[in-house]
Amino acid sequence: MRLNSALGRSKTVADLRQDNASQTSSTAHLSTASTEPIKELPRQSVLVVDDSPTDLRYLGRLLEAPDRHVLMAASGEEALKILKGVELALVILDVRMEGMSGFETAERIRADECTRDIPIVFVTATGREEKTIFQGYDAGAVDYLFKPIEANLLRSKVKVFCQLSAQRLLIQKQLQEIQAKNEVLRHQLEEIKTLRGLVPICAKCKSVRDDSGFWQSIENYVSEHSEAEFSHSLCPDCTDELYPGLIRSGNGSDTSK
Repeated sequence: MRLNSALGRSKTVADLRQDNASQTSSTAHLSTASTEPIKELPRQSVLVVDDSPTDLRYLGRLLEAPDRHVLMAASGEEALKILKGVELALVILDVRMEGMSGFETAERIRADECTRDIPIVFVTATGREEKTIFQGYDAGAVDYLFKPIEANLLRSKVKVFCQLSAQRLLIQKQLQEIQAKNEVLRHQLEEIKTLRGLVPICAKCKSVRDDSGFWQSIENYVSEHSEAEFSHSLCPDCTDELYPGLIRSGNGSDTSK
């Protein structure tokens, strides 16, 4: 962007995308089965929007920090373009700008499903009229700053929003890890509890050979690979073979062991 040369440590969208890609590749080797919490988070990004070059440079310098990217836009249109490619912790938006006003820019941000949750802090030099303030909140602002801006107040507010964004990202990443682990466990349980394919079974004793090559009773094999449970009894033919005349004598057709 044209004003980024004024701030040596402020970054363009291309720089930010490259940094994010590097961070992604550095964490790609992490196994989904890892139980260690995520300790490192990507640097938070803040977008400053103001059509005054002087104010833009001033705000950018105030917000510079080792753990923060500062992006700058000189118009609402430029801000909307930046928002399409970068995840932001906060937008600091001037109310009075040539062309697209701060209110209109905020409404456009809120209308986009991908950007509607980004906090917006309005900056204004037009006074503290309730009408202007309510209009800003209606447009989607979460806070107001009044020019001339007090440096410590600005830094404090931005720090809080960046911390909230970092915590949200941490929770999202931990949730993704938990979901991935649950999916692995679900597949493992399905493998354990599902009978499929050919089952080698002895033609005489009906023992079953498992995947390790060991033979076991069909009852044990089915129990280990399914949710089925067994209740043992004797069929009529076996009852007649083991206990001749029992069925014919009327003493019952089902003998439990």
